[in-house]
Amino acid sequence: PITGNTVLCAGSTTNLSNTSTGGVWSSSNTAIASVDALGVVAGLTPGTVVISYAVTNSNNCVVTSTYSLIVRPCAPPQPVITANGNTTICSGSNVMLQSSSVAAGGGSSITLYKWFNNGIEIVGATGQTYFATISGLYTVITTASNGYSSIPSDGLLVTVSSLPTVTVITGSTSMCEGSTILLENTTIGGIWSSSNSNVASVNTSGLVTAVVAGTTTISYTVTNNNNCSVVVSKLVTVNALPIVESISGFSNVCAGSNITLSNTTVGGGWSSSNSNVSTINTSGIVSGVAAGTATISYTVTNSNNCVAVVTKLITVDSVPIVAPITGNASVCVGVTTPISNVTVGGV
Repeated sequence: PITGNTVLCAGSTTNLSNTSTGGVWSSSNTAIASVDALGVVAGLTPGTVVISYAVTNSNNCVVTSTYSLIVRPCAPPQPVITANGNTTICSGSNVMLQSSSVAAGGGSSITLYKWFNNGIEIVGATGQTYFATISGLYTVITTASNGYSSIPSDGLLVTVSSLPTVTVITGSTSMCEGSTILLENTTIGGIWSSSNSNVASVNTSGLVTAVVAGTTTISYTVTNNNNCSVVVSKLVTVNALPIVESISGFSNVCAGSNITLSNTTVGGGWSSSNSNVSTINTSGIVSGVAAGTATISYTVTNSNNCVAVVTKLITVDSVPIVAPITGNASVCVGVTTPISNVTVGGV
């Protein structure tokens, strides 16, 4: 007699045997199952088939042994989960899990995936991939088009690490070209950066230096021991300085005298660096007080409260000391009288 399994899954094989040698194997329906010369039966589609083993003796007499074999649909093999990335992730991120898609053969294919986390089915997770966002042991079961399901896959552990807690950035959001502001964050260990260092740069202490007018995002990034990072940011606007023309007018004035300085840029204010040498009023009139030098400034402030200053160095010259004139205080008509002054160089 033929010995071996009586049930075979479509897409799989089984070995049949017979102790009589020299026989020929055959199948009653090769669409259901085929058999090779060694008695290896391949299940193809569900159904019942008769496998025969025919032995012919020296007298040319044939003896045939038969064996009924049932080919049934088979469940898919145990699926395998692979992760497209690190399975230790940070809160707020995800890792893609993917199931294998091997069916059991016999013309079947995987049509359904059921994902589980810690043994609990994830509602709506029926695709070949699943994006895990929470911690847990993930498994999957596959179902083939023949209606049979696999056993659960081995579990794949996903660990979600917490993010660091970072306070907000404090400090001004507006500055002027060429100026600096200090931004601060009470969370220690972070790193400062600027999205556009051509507009403004920031150093390791949070000191922002304005370069040109524009906007840039200043960020503070904190990374914890789990290698999870949080970034807080602040938009900083760099405002342009007002454009101020140069001061026009004389650079010298005598003590006790006045000169007028002017500037075509309206709205500015005048000031003197040393009012003991010279003063200046709101109209730009400089009064020499005593010999020396003073810097006269014209300051313009625009609508963004940005200030530009132009200056002019003024020298106050001393007045010569002149002795009194000596000689007669009166003279007759037609007569001359000499007068003199001991101070030389006068006219």
